[in-house]
Amino acid sequence: MTILKYKFIYYHGLERVFNHPILCSALFFGIYWIGPAFLLIIDNVVSTSNDVFIDVVKLYAGDLTHLLFALVVSFGSFFAARMCGIINSNEDKIVCRDEFKNETTRTTLIFQKISNGFLIKIIALVICSFSASVVIDIILTEENWWGVTDGFVNSSGVLFVINTSAMIFIGISVFLQISLRSILSSVLAVKFIHIDFFHADGCNGQKKVGSLIMHGWALSITCVSSIFILYYMGYLGIEKSVVSAVISFVLIFAIPMISILPLAAIVRSVNEEKTSAINKINNKSRIIEKLNGNNKIKSHLDVGEYFAIRSYVESANIWPFNLKAISIAVIAYILQSVLVFDQLINVIKKWWLS
Repeated sequence: MTILKYKFIYYHGLERVFNHPILCSALFFGIYWIGPAFLLIIDNVVSTSNDVFIDVVKLYAGDLTHLLFALVVSFGSFFAARMCGIINSNEDKIVCRDEFKNETTRTTLIFQKISNGFLIKIIALVICSFSASVVIDIILTEENWWGVTDGFVNSSGVLFVINTSAMIFIGISVFLQISLRSILSSVLAVKFIHIDFFHADGCNGQKKVGSLIMHGWALSITCVSSIFILYYMGYLGIEKSVVSAVISFVLIFAIPMISILPLAAIVRSVNEEKTSAINKINNKSRIIEKLNGNNKIKSHLDVGEYFAIRSYVESANIWPFNLKAISIAVIAYILQSVLVFDQLINVIKKWWLS
């Protein structure tokens, strides 16, 4: 089988998984949590007595942090897969003005070329390799952990390291691709966006990109939740590492940006368009009033209609989604982040003083 065939199977397989968010979430949980449990059972059934086997099973089942982390990240993989599906189907694309069709296409192609290039994979691989080395160094010092037997990492521990490395690699790759799409949406929203205050979606024709922003906030919540679990429950001493603290800081600030950037650009453009439309309506209404007040000109234009349109435009929704729903998500994210910050600062402070 040629390299091209392997490449086709790899990308085609990943695309099929990401097109089914529930399958993606279940697959992650199966590999990350059920996989090590399965290997642990096989290893201990073959090589140990019943009492030791039961103790090992209890040790794994009692690892609540590992289970909760797997569940939270599984939810995160659902939202990430959903976002990738929206992006791949082009459902998130900013509705742009027809006169800028060529510029829009050219800008989109530039971002797609960067997104599909090797740079993203190289960055993800470097971060993955560094993180994996840190994790391996930490777990080798652990004695009372299901992934280590007699001072050596067992098959379950090896799978844990592989799963963690793969999770970091795929997570960084997906995050960078979604980030590029977010920047693209921001550029299009600032330069070429088409605002339709009378669109049926109630979001000025931009409801589809609003869906991507909403999923981005859901992904942010699952990310900060996983960090919250790590630092409040602890796991293998990883929560004491300054490396994990710095990475957590970066993630807490970076992941919401995939939602904030396009949102800020859209809201800014809608407000500018709204101000421009209201000024035009006011100018036309003043002209009509003058015409209606001139006895020499028989004008039947109704200035009241323009006032009604102005009132509608003034009350138009500037957000590309339901504001109440996003408010709850943002508040939940901020509350968790504030709680986590205290733990992260303590870790960095201890490292600095030592």
